[in-house]
Amino acid sequence: MRQIAESVDREEWDVLDNSDADYQVIVSGSLERGTTYRSYQPVANGISEQKIAAFIAAFNPKVALALLDKNLQLQREKDAIEAVALALRDDMRHAREQLEEAEKQVEEFTMWIKRLAHSLRNAKPNSKLHSAAMDYLSHKGLISVEDVLR
Repeated sequence: MRQIAESVDREEWDVLDNSDADYQVIVSGSLERGTTYRSYQPVANGISEQKIAAFIAAFNPKVALALLDKNLQLQREKDAIEAVALALRDDMRHAREQLEEAEKQVEEFTMWIKRLAHSLRNAKPNSKLHSAAMDYLSHKGLISVEDVLR
């Protein structure tokens, strides 16, 4: 389509009513009328319907090339957006993996703190450190109230 549009002069077109059954598409501004003659540069002849001739005139090479250029621009923008989306998807996957690893570490650290706090309570029953550690874990939502009471 582009090659065809580029091979044609990029002028604008108009519809010419021949006052008979047919319409013509001509180069805009090419119509000259004399007393005994009429001349113009035809683009398409023998078009039976005025609205078809109007469509052909409106869809001249300049318009076709502009639409093709816009289509190409939109395709490039779409490709760029898709590339960004793929990169974001990969980043999200990596972030999700990091989050899962961090959650596992928090669970492990919580378990170790609970074990150490219980060992400390058994070794030093009067130490307030056990209850302080359990209260901290509870306030952070890392253990339940039942865990604190054990």
